[in-house]
Amino acid sequence: MTLREIIPGTPDYDQALRLREAVLRVPLGLRLTPNDLADDARCIHLGGFEDTRLVAILLLHPVDARTVKMRQVAVHPAGQGRGLGAQLVACAERVAKDRSFTRMIAHARGTAVGFYVKAGYSATGADFLETTIPHRLVTKDI
Repeated sequence: MTLREIIPGTPDYDQALRLREAVLRVPLGLRLTPNDLADDARCIHLGGFEDTRLVAILLLHPVDARTVKMRQVAVHPAGQGRGLGAQLVACAERVAKDRSFTRMIAHARGTAVGFYVKAGYSATGADFLETTIPHRLVTKDI
């Protein structure tokens, strides 16, 4: 898998929107809305590609000068279980650190909390509902 930044408004970004919707919204009976995409221009978009096909995506949204929020993490179903998500998250941590962030946070789906804990994140607080399903705050100093 080749990892690189994706620029909004490009064909790669169009692939990313389709992957985000297919993996993160459609299974919940939802669609991406303009409100879901409102902050995309302020985010760092990172994609994992096999040849020209996008197989993994995540966004980094700056919260403040030190903290960045990882969001919209999605791996194509055919790529799940192959370590692609772990590679993408590790890349995101390096990119965030290179841009002077020192803390990464995410709202992890309840089913993904174990993935983040294995990657060195701490799960904190109580579960909360987001996009109709349980999530939990995960944090990591980078």
